[in-house]
Amino acid sequence: MKKIVFGALALAVLLLAGCSSTTVPYAATDNPVGSKTGEGTESYLFGLVLPNGIIAGIPLGGEYNLSGAAANGGITKIATVEVRIDTKPFILKRTLIVTGN
Repeated sequence: MKKIVFGALALAVLLLAGCSSTTVPYAATDNPVGSKTGEGTESYLFGLVLPNGIIAGIPLGGEYNLSGAAANGGITKIATVEVRIDTKPFILKRTLIVTGN
């Protein structure tokens, strides 16, 4: 019984240790930052970020494009663009974050 509990605990620790979130700047313009923010997200099953920035995995859908993210935030003048990568066991989410007015 102790081996089963220890094994379950070890598996839980490994799965939780695989969770992370990273945000990096992608682009900036001369427009003022403003108070509006819009996001566009897509998800992947078994997703991996390759060294050249391409994501490999099974796409699960979503809207990951600049115009969609700006529209979601009601932004007409884009100031900054950031990319956030969230990883959880077996799932990778890529989010485009747009700020502006």
